[in-house]
Amino acid sequence: MSSLPPMKIVLIEDSPDLCDIWAELLGLDGHQVRAFFDGHSLLEDAAAIHWCDVVVTDYCLPDINGLELVERVRAMRGMLPVVLLSGMRDSSVIKVIQKMPHAVFVPKPADADELDAALGRLVAV
Repeated sequence: MSSLPPMKIVLIEDSPDLCDIWAELLGLDGHQVRAFFDGHSLLEDAAAIHWCDVVVTDYCLPDINGLELVERVRAMRGMLPVVLLSGMRDSSVIKVIQKMPHAVFVPKPADADELDAALGRLVAV
């Protein structure tokens, strides 16, 4: 069980099975989760962007990459905290993410403890 306070989390993951698993795990930790399978669905739902405390997104989405998604979400919500998940090992992308304020990079495959730790680092900022 997480020691974090309950958060409102927007989750963007194009794998329905993985999205369901993450949403369930986050829910078990007391978080409220709204899940999306692609970036544009989130961008069309301004209410979800304004509702959430943090965005957890895959970097490789079918319609937009995670960095562009974060940029567009933050155009609407300022420095909204984000966790970017990626199985990609491109060091240039990882460095960009690591330099972003209020953002944490988590390599995939990630487990629940790694995601919890990433959320904890964002809360501590």
